[in-house]
Amino acid sequence: MTVLLRSMSWRGVAIFFVFAIALSAWTWSGLLFISSKTFTFDEHAEYFLSLLQRNLLSYFPMYVLVAIADGLPLAGNLRRAALGVALVAGALLAVQARCAVMADQIFYVYGSTSLPYCTRFPTWRAYLDFPATFITPLVMGGLVMVYAFSRRRDGELVAALGAARAMQLESRRQRIESEIAAMHSRVDPDRLLETLRTVQARYEEGLAAGEEKLDDLILELREAARRPLSA
Repeated sequence: MTVLLRSMSWRGVAIFFVFAIALSAWTWSGLLFISSKTFTFDEHAEYFLSLLQRNLLSYFPMYVLVAIADGLPLAGNLRRAALGVALVAGALLAVQARCAVMADQIFYVYGSTSLPYCTRFPTWRAYLDFPATFITPLVMGGLVMVYAFSRRRDGELVAALGAARAMQLESRRQRIESEIAAMHSRVDPDRLLETLRTVQARYEEGLAAGEEKLDDLILELREAARRPLSA
């Protein structure tokens, strides 16, 4: 069950509640800045809390079902289909959740006609009378889901590229170390040191003699690099 709900970490739940609060504040701001009527603090608080309750009921079922679908061992088109089904099922289930908790709410529909959100639980009439109560959350939830999973995919791609780069650098380091070790096995350090002293002595005698001895040393090192280790 922990794998199925991997999206419901403490961070994920906190982000969900921040989203619900921000959406409620955005809707509530219409009453605060646009309405010409003066409301008391208690009326503003009651309206904001009702919006928050409505948004939590509308989006939490989608969040839970999408989190479960995200944890399923699926990939490709099957995974996308499972996420889409979970999103739609969550939006439809939210209507029933609102009916169970907010059944006595009255809404204006069809112009001036007012209707209760639902008359009994479970409700089927609400899907016809109040289509916006599941269509709007479905669209919003779909946009948020696409953004969240695209952001996760981008993060995984960046991490994979970083890991590949690190492996490439490690492989290059190991190759260089092996080449150095191979050179050490082909060249006698004591003999190389003695040759370098000879080169220095030749340079002290004259430039031409030093250059000649240095060229001999370079040829010798190149031949040693070409020789197999068993030689």
